[in-house]
Amino acid sequence: SMEGISQTLSQMAKRARYDSGMENAGAVLLRRYPRLEEGFELFFPELVRFASGERRLAT
Repeated sequence: SMEGISQTLSQMAKRARYDSGMENAGAVLLRRYPRLEEGFELFFPELVRFASGERRLAT
């Protein structure tokens, strides 16, 4: 879930030995999620086609 990802990033930020900014990454991810999802939906069918082709070559 997005909450879980945000919580994990915040915990990682606390453990970092430098100012990583990861505590803000969950909010950034949430804000940019629609665009990321759009890109993934364009990319995923191509990935499936590629993997199917590789699978055929391997058998």
